[in-house]
Amino acid sequence: MGGPEGFVEPEIFILLGLFGMVAFIVWIAVSTWHRRHSIHELVSFQERLLDRLGSGSDLVAFVQTEAGRKLITGPLNSEPPIVAPVARVLSAVHSGIVLIALGAGLLSVG
Repeated sequence: MGGPEGFVEPEIFILLGLFGMVAFIVWIAVSTWHRRHSIHELVSFQERLLDRLGSGSDLVAFVQTEAGRKLITGPLNSEPPIVAPVARVLSAVHSGIVLIALGAGLLSVG
């Protein structure tokens, strides 16, 4: 497993980097698909709602209510959700582990 003087072979880091890159690309693709699907469903719902409202006066009366304003503007214009402190801590720990592994890899290659 080890190279000369106990160093780890550089091929391991290449494989880990390749795996990380593929996992990141898959994560980006899945999150993009999920967001696109959510937006499509929201737009479809709003179109059906507007089709049910018969006239412009019905639409104006509906939009003037607070629930109507929230429904029409939708989650696209709302504030971002508040991230729980536990999620922020875990994200920071995750980033730290990745950076430590990256530093160790660069030290062993250098």
